[in-house]
Amino acid sequence: TRGTPHAQAIIPILDEYGVALLAPSTGAMVLHTPVQKHVFNVRATYQREAERAMAHLTSIGVRKLAVVHVDDSFGADGLQGARNGLKAAGLEPVAVAKFDRTKPDFAPLLPALQAAAPQAVLIIGSGTAVVEGIRSLKAARVGSQYLTLSNNASGGFIKLLGDQAQGVIVSQVMPASLNFGLVKEATQLAKAKGVDDLS
Repeated sequence: TRGTPHAQAIIPILDEYGVALLAPSTGAMVLHTPVQKHVFNVRATYQREAERAMAHLTSIGVRKLAVVHVDDSFGADGLQGARNGLKAAGLEPVAVAKFDRTKPDFAPLLPALQAAAPQAVLIIGSGTAVVEGIRSLKAARVGSQYLTLSNNASGGFIKLLGDQAQGVIVSQVMPASLNFGLVKEATQLAKAKGVDDLS
């Protein structure tokens, strides 16, 4: 399955019929906590992604980080992870701003974000909204490094960013090394089907 609402909606059916859901394509905490006995996750949670992103940035000396997130459970998951990562470094976000999922508008967020003067901004949301957010932040000169989570790890997302892709980090939750059986098998299957760009 792909997407949190879809995976969450079928949990009662999985439990009723004793059917396993393997590797849902979502990192939502609702599929991890409490433990869902028929859900077998293979990817990291969104919280863990955001936590590790903050740990990386603070390890290289970035101290002023802002979080811009969609106003839903996905955004809340990512925000909590960012707070966890910053707390481990003795920091808090210099700014936190949220945007509407159905009608994202970044203009009202820009003055407070400009005043906070972050070095980096984590943007938690999906596809076109994140692209719009990055464009708005760059135009307003808010931050110099931008991060988003793995739900945006696709060639389509990079194409949407176009010339704005420079300076954008997209977290990854699957290993790339062929030393992992899953990666090796997926790469072999892709090559057998003529797929060169496995994401």
